[in-house]
Amino acid sequence: MASKPSEPEKGIGAADKAQAAGRAVPVNRVSHIEGSQQVDAAAKAAPLSALQGVAAVGKTASADRVASIADRLRRGVITNQQAVEELIEDTIRASLPGLTESSPLSQKLREILQSYAKDDPYLFAKVRRLSGDQE
Repeated sequence: MASKPSEPEKGIGAADKAQAAGRAVPVNRVSHIEGSQQVDAAAKAAPLSALQGVAAVGKTASADRVASIADRLRRGVITNQQAVEELIEDTIRASLPGLTESSPLSQKLREILQSYAKDDPYLFAKVRRLSGDQE
């Protein structure tokens, strides 16, 4: 029958019986670590605030689209209803990028926005102001 290896002694007496390991060998200073170039490059990357510029560009583009719709509405190129439809479609594209116009989610959002545009007096007044109608 095989014998079980003996357990190392524990407690205060164990330190006395431990073998001397000798002095630790000093470690040479490390001057270069593989992969440190990638860390340095990441540290030099543009700060997060640069990403905020991308969001600002997106907001500007959206404002430009709204301004374009408002301008065409004022000039009489499109009707109030066409302007509302364009704004709804623009909102759907911006809110649900990558989804097709026929996706169930796009259709549901379109229904909700159309309902708001039809039933909300505040939005109705906004559309009238966009067209230059001050009644």
